[in-house]
Amino acid sequence: DTWSLLFQQCLPKLLSFIRNRCNQEQNTAGDALSRDSWPEELLAQIEGVAVADSTEGAPVPVLLTPGNITPASSLDVALLLAVSKDMSEATVRQIVALPGFDPNATDNKSLTPFYLAAAFGHTELAAALIDKGANYKVKYKGRFPPLQEAIENQHLSFIQWFLRTLPEHQRVNVVTDKNYCGISMLHLAVDYPNTLKLLLNYLPTTERANALITKNYIGYTVMHLARQDSKILKLLMKTLPEMDRSKVLMTKNNKGDTVLHSLEDNPKTIRLLLNYIPETARAEVIIATDADGNTVLHQIAKTAPKYLKQLLDCLPKAARASVLMVTNEDGNTVLHEVETTLPVILKPLVNRLSEETRAGVLMICNKYGNTVLHLTAAKHPRILKKLLDCLPKATRPEAVMVRSLYGNTLLHVAAARQIEFLKSFLNYLPETARADAIMVKNCDGTTVLDLVKQARYSKTLHLLKTLLEQAKQRIATQTTEDSTTPNYNTGAALSSYASSPETNISAPRGSLSLFSQGSASPQDPESPSGQSSLKR
Repeated sequence: DTWSLLFQQCLPKLLSFIRNRCNQEQNTAGDALSRDSWPEELLAQIEGVAVADSTEGAPVPVLLTPGNITPASSLDVALLLAVSKDMSEATVRQIVALPGFDPNATDNKSLTPFYLAAAFGHTELAAALIDKGANYKVKYKGRFPPLQEAIENQHLSFIQWFLRTLPEHQRVNVVTDKNYCGISMLHLAVDYPNTLKLLLNYLPTTERANALITKNYIGYTVMHLARQDSKILKLLMKTLPEMDRSKVLMTKNNKGDTVLHSLEDNPKTIRLLLNYIPETARAEVIIATDADGNTVLHQIAKTAPKYLKQLLDCLPKAARASVLMVTNEDGNTVLHEVETTLPVILKPLVNRLSEETRAGVLMICNKYGNTVLHLTAAKHPRILKKLLDCLPKATRPEAVMVRSLYGNTLLHVAAARQIEFLKSFLNYLPETARADAIMVKNCDGTTVLDLVKQARYSKTLHLLKTLLEQAKQRIATQTTEDSTTPNYNTGAALSSYASSPETNISAPRGSLSLFSQGSASPQDPESPSGQSSLKR
């Protein structure tokens, strides 16, 4: 009704001109351009409107006319709008505002206009849909939320607009929402650092830690997934309040590993992460154990022990001993593991402890009955001397006489495995205690003197006999009424020790008694059982 007579008269010639491809020469490119620009369906409908008395059937309606937009066609209209990047926002809003347009139109796969807007990053369309009451929570195929599509297609401006539009509490739900695989939007964004940062920045500060410890279907947090990229880990730590960083680092995956455990092959990154938490909280993070009772330092001791010194330096000096005293399921401390992998760093590690705690760390028995000192005495006696020299002088005798689970002192181990160092270890004892020390029995009833006799090491045997003779002479000169004169003849044990009650030597920490000995039934040290206990 609004067409002028002149326009109606000219229209047939215009349509003919368009169908003629604007009188251009025939070519494939021209044909394709003509069809794309002026579809025949569109021309037919225009012609049908112009020729009211046409006897031909009604042409297919053109999609975008106000009268033809219905709930049934709304999804197709939304798709056309989503891909039309050059359409003005005003036009988009006019179309969406039409009475026949359904903002929640869907097909049999639950595809919606809002999902299409997210997929193509069309912020103006999404805003118009929200204003008309579109539901942004629906999932395509019941599995994929709209934000996932925007993340995977890297539509940052859309993501920013979407999160800014939502109230804070709804942002948390959207960002932690999971797809059908149990993967949250933060987990998806790990591969896109800028998107990950954007998502976190739009979360309330108090909710960021909880969002980061959300686990995916295999029990991994965002931090676990990002473990191979130190830049992303730094980004995550910076976005967290300082008080929440320890909580995130200590969260375990389904295997029982914290983020630090999963970085055992990258100790430099472990140190980097520790620098982001308060010094007073670092020990708590370090002593978290995995399913096998290992701290991250246990793992580093096995795989990259040379980095242990740097990691210990990150801790307050007062907390270092407690970290090194944690035992795994084998009863091994970190120093037990170091003794196996790189014993040469034992002394530097011990030197990083306060003096009063060093003996306690070195004298813990593992479940096989050995302290670090016993293991070092058997294989690395020179390193043992350095360890003993690290101890306060007052505790050195106790360290030498500490008992393994089988009652062996360091002197027993030296006599059986490193006899040439026995004299050096005896020198750590007061002169008046040396004779008693070589007569202390292990669980098999074997003394240090017995072992030296078996070894037939004449030089050391002569030394021990001299010690016994000197002790005998000292006791003989004593006139105290309560003194008991022991019999050192033939190398027999002191009578006072023979009558002493059995000593409990099964505690995890080695016995520290300098003058007590077990009274278990003596066994022949030449017998298999006697030899096996010494080997242990």
